[in-house]
Amino acid sequence: MRNIQILLWGIILLFFISGSSAQEKPSNPYEFHEVTLYVIPSIVEFDWTSPSTLLSSYIKGYASKPFSANKYVLGHMFVGLTSPRLEEPYFTGIINSSGSELRQLVTKDKIGLGILGADVAGELEDGRAVAETIRNYARMGKIASLVYRVGDQAFDRIVEFFDYFSGEDDQGFVPSGSYGGAFWPLHHYEGAGCTALALSMLEIIGRKDLILDEWAVNVKIPMNLIGGSMNDGRRIKIMDIHKCDNWFEGEGSANEDYVSFRIYETNFIYRWIIERDNGLNKLESGPNMQASGSLVPTLFTDLRNQEEIARPLLQPREDNNFFIQYFMGEKGLSIREFRENKP
Repeated sequence: MRNIQILLWGIILLFFISGSSAQEKPSNPYEFHEVTLYVIPSIVEFDWTSPSTLLSSYIKGYASKPFSANKYVLGHMFVGLTSPRLEEPYFTGIINSSGSELRQLVTKDKIGLGILGADVAGELEDGRAVAETIRNYARMGKIASLVYRVGDQAFDRIVEFFDYFSGEDDQGFVPSGSYGGAFWPLHHYEGAGCTALALSMLEIIGRKDLILDEWAVNVKIPMNLIGGSMNDGRRIKIMDIHKCDNWFEGEGSANEDYVSFRIYETNFIYRWIIERDNGLNKLESGPNMQASGSLVPTLFTDLRNQEEIARPLLQPREDNNFFIQYFMGEKGLSIREFRENKP
């Protein structure tokens, strides 16, 4: 009888120990690999009609910042990852890490519209801070998202990319240390802006076709509005931009008369999601896209059944982008043989 009592007490003790252990280490609630692209619109929507209207909306946005709950003058994008392989969700984005550097380029170096493609110091954002920002903007109703459920290969490629992008090569170069509007992070040595980092996830998972042209702005910047060391020390005044009512038009030589500039606009992406979440526009981007019905306006796409991805993760840039050529020359990267950073 005594042996039976000891056995029963042993079973009860084991039950409580197991229960306690289960509470301390809950099972992972994420059954699938998912990448989420979060987008926050700018305080004031930018008017890209001309250099003058762009400048005016930029000034209006900064003037409104102290009175707005939205603190992203330019808008912003984040990346979120969930997976049964991750102990907790992963969040990040990229920001410039030196406001003083930006101010110097504009007010002291007077680079004018060169600021659109200039390289400044950057850094990946802390995941916990990003998660808190997402929660805050969800409460304000100022954030939307695109969710993509992906297979093992696609998820592995995203992990490989972040290992590379946040890592340091044998000469001390860190891609995520460069922030700018002209970068595309899947080109050798390039950093990123916030929209480029987020949308590059779609190219990484083999669906570059889902990066829509209607999300982008394409303009030709007159060379006479680019200053500083990019353009022989020319000094651009605010009034020079204010008086310019047109982007470059007509015939001319690229990188001599004008600089082609393309960037994905947070407001265009945000509005595109909102219109489809509200049913104002059909979900034409694929048969697997659907509105999620969540509190944050979200469009969900299941990509698990797509074909194997053959495209290499990183590619050399094929165009002669003015800003990238300048960046490569300044950093001494144009004469280096590219070697991926392997974890």
